[in-house]
Amino acid sequence: MVAAGVIVDLVFNAAGLIPHGARPASAIEHATITLNYTTWLDFVAFGVASWLLVLKLRQDRHQHSAWQPR
Repeated sequence: MVAAGVIVDLVFNAAGLIPHGARPASAIEHATITLNYTTWLDFVAFGVASWLLVLKLRQDRHQHSAWQPR
């Protein structure tokens, strides 16, 4: 794996495909975390999914504890 990386570096360097000079500004430097409507929709979806899980676990517990004839 390391040898493949070295070979690729040598080939790209020999072909002149590696850029030289200053690098452009990265988009990640300007990224921020914002709370918009999709964030709140995610919270609502998490709440609904959690409630459905609680209901399912209650149903399973109730069915396993009840006596069922065969």
